[in-house]
Amino acid sequence: MTQISIIGTSKCGKTTYLAALALCPYQNKYPGLEVTPRGPDAEKLVEMAKDIICEGFRMPGNRREEDRRKYEFDIRIPKLTEPIKLLVKDSSGELFDELVLDKGDWKKDVKDLVEELCQTEVTGWIIMTDWIKESDTKIYKPALKNLFTELNNYENSNKKNQDTSKKRIAVMMSKCERGEAWTGRLDPGDDLFRLRLPKTYQELQKQKYNPKRIDFFACSSFGVLGDKNPRPNRLISPDNDMREYAYLREGNEWRPYGLFSPIYWLVKGSRYWDESM
Repeated sequence: MTQISIIGTSKCGKTTYLAALALCPYQNKYPGLEVTPRGPDAEKLVEMAKDIICEGFRMPGNRREEDRRKYEFDIRIPKLTEPIKLLVKDSSGELFDELVLDKGDWKKDVKDLVEELCQTEVTGWIIMTDWIKESDTKIYKPALKNLFTELNNYENSNKKNQDTSKKRIAVMMSKCERGEAWTGRLDPGDDLFRLRLPKTYQELQKQKYNPKRIDFFACSSFGVLGDKNPRPNRLISPDNDMREYAYLREGNEWRPYGLFSPIYWLVKGSRYWDESM
């Protein structure tokens, strides 16, 4: 079984992304694409998807003191001979937020997180961000600098474990249905991260990793209204900003973007032929 861990700050869209993956509304548009939730947690996520995305209900995020949620799926992707048995481990936003801190026991928490992410059964990670420019230097750059510093320390002290250094890391920007981000989705490294989160992008470029180990992705759990109508297919109340939970504008037109591409890359090491998935 393939196990992937997903980490990201509070309200960046981790659970909404997993809910869209679980419900996978456009399977009938891709012959051969199947997503089968396994177990009560994943099946519950399907119901959450209906509440969060279709009805716009607010969902509580994972709390730091709770066990991290695990969701299991069987995924069949067209032209891929073998299905992916996927176990996704979701983390609390509070856990990621501790990466920004420079006080208390944050170093111990980061060390514990890295050790967990580097376990043999973990194939790779998804690091999820939003694209708010104010978060570039306040959250993402310091968080990822601390994360990769501890990752380098861990790998240097565990050089005999070659599996650790081969784990891929997909850095994925969420909420790309917004016009400011939608046009950059095809080349997210240069056209999203470099422009929207430039300091974070520079920090990631400093890492002395094989370029095939880190790659950039764009996703949207809501998508847009259509090829000829690129307005975001989501609504939020007028007094909320983009960090708040949203809901579908047109349920019949729900077609998320980029849900499968990072998973396929983490497992196979190559891009999927259809980036819209």
